[in-house]
Amino acid sequence: MSGQHSPDDHRRFRVVVIGPNLFGADADFHVHAADCADLRRNQLYRDHTDEIDRPDDIASLRELVHTIYDPHDFDYRPENWADFATGIEVFPCLDLPDEH
Repeated sequence: MSGQHSPDDHRRFRVVVIGPNLFGADADFHVHAADCADLRRNQLYRDHTDEIDRPDDIASLRELVHTIYDPHDFDYRPENWADFATGIEVFPCLDLPDEH
């Protein structure tokens, strides 16, 4: 099947998703690279060690949105994922593509 790719053909990123309900945060969820030093330094994350210790493997912002806001649980069409991305802040430590 020349020209077709599976999700495994794309780079995956180890990410830490923190949220919701971050006190003093502008976004519902903060997303950092798993090796980002800010996860241990920033006082905002001090009560989120469980999330920090269990990173996820994600290939794109679309996959991240589908992981946080499952289309079946939140009753939306998967292709409308960008509507849910507004509550997610991806930090500069992570260069996550929109789609894969």
